[in-house]
Amino acid sequence: MMPAYEANVLEKFAEMLDRGMVSRGSRPVFWSVNQQRILSEDDFSHEIALKDSLVTKMPIAHFGPKAEKI
Repeated sequence: MMPAYEANVLEKFAEMLDRGMVSRGSRPVFWSVNQQRILSEDDFSHEIALKDSLVTKMPIAHFGPKAEKI
């Protein structure tokens, strides 16, 4: 069973899809959790530091009924 916060994120994402607010592109969107807004590159370019990172893909075993919109 999916935790409530994950279900909420998927539900909001599905709403954004329905409104045409999501598109596929090659640039990331940087979101400020504290400010609740999208950041421009100028907003954080002075804060970028070289850090170790890891990107991984994991298979999803099951989608719930709300995820079918996606």
